[in-house]
Amino acid sequence: MGLRRRGVLSLLGGSLLTGIAAGSVSSTATQETNISELSGSGTEADPYVVTTASELQAINDDLAAHYELDGDIDASATAEWNGGDGFKPIGSTETEFTGTFDGHNHTITGLTIHRSEGGSLFHTINNATIERVSLTDVEIQDGAGGAGLVGVSRTGTIRDVSVSGTVTGEQLAAGVAVHNVEGGTISEASAAGDIECIDAVAGGVVGVNHSEATIEKSSSEATVTGGQTAGGLVGVNANRAQIRDSYAVGDVTSDLIAGGLVGGNTGEATISKTYAANTVAAGDMVGGLLGYNTQNAIISASYWDTNLTDGPGVFDQQADSEVTGLTTAEMQGESATETMAELDFESTWAPVTEDYPKLETSNTTVNISKYINDNNVIGTDGLNTAVADYLKGHLTSEQFNTVVSFYLSGESVSHTF
Repeated sequence: MGLRRRGVLSLLGGSLLTGIAAGSVSSTATQETNISELSGSGTEADPYVVTTASELQAINDDLAAHYELDGDIDASATAEWNGGDGFKPIGSTETEFTGTFDGHNHTITGLTIHRSEGGSLFHTINNATIERVSLTDVEIQDGAGGAGLVGVSRTGTIRDVSVSGTVTGEQLAAGVAVHNVEGGTISEASAAGDIECIDAVAGGVVGVNHSEATIEKSSSEATVTGGQTAGGLVGVNANRAQIRDSYAVGDVTSDLIAGGLVGGNTGEATISKTYAANTVAAGDMVGGLLGYNTQNAIISASYWDTNLTDGPGVFDQQADSEVTGLTTAEMQGESATETMAELDFESTWAPVTEDYPKLETSNTTVNISKYINDNNVIGTDGLNTAVADYLKGHLTSEQFNTVVSFYLSGESVSHTF
């Protein structure tokens, strides 16, 4: 029995990854920690344990290892690191992070990055997993493309994460990830604060979702400002990428194109079971849900608040669109279960009194491999480890109960989440 595993056109042309280049450091960090000083061995069963901002920086010493947080981290000192450049992003275009990072529901506060290229906690990840971590009070200023958590996610898995603070990028900006590409998956991600791109594309959670990548069960309350294209959740969704069961409620502004949820949907990309409830403004194309929908892209079962953004749900509509404009009253409280009936209110969405629907997110998934023995069963040793993790705050009550239930049943457990 296994546990459930839980800009515009020029940017979509020759070089998708414009705006993300190799990171650089102008001077030695204020505090240095060698990877050998971390507890653990970096294996899946015995991850390196990260407890400080300096140890977080040490992840650059082994980009293929497994890591976990042992508590909240105050990273405010990074504002003074490297001559004011701040934290050096983990990995680069040439040397990608390919390991795992489990935040165990802890928070990193005050991460600061001021760089000319590649400003994010993780610069580039490839087939890596980042999960269960919150970043608060981030300050990202990047001359190319910046985001709080990840610059480029190639075939990566990002889940149960949140970012809040201020992100400013010259070419691209987003709350969680600048690019989600090549089949990458982002789920249960949220963003808040202020996201601003000076020249090109900005998105609340992701800048560009591209090449069969997926975003699901994600949301943004961030205020998003784009130079050319801006979306409350995603700047541009393209090339068979998918967005589903997600929403945006932060205001969106752009010089040219703006959508309450997505700036542009193109290239056979799909959007389904979403909504936007925000004020949207732009110099050219303004859509309550999308700025444009072209090149065989599809939108279905999606809604926008007409009291907040008057006008079309999709401004430039050249492909199939199933979008519905509703009043604020129709989208809030129990009314939503009738007027937004195509959303799954049984297992995915929940109505909220005097507010818009919210996502039902599950926080019961567990990296079970840490607790099972060679027979794939949770024994006494595994239970004791789970107890210790629960007391440290690494497991919620629900997660701990999941481990206990398998211990009591004596059933074989998969290594997956």
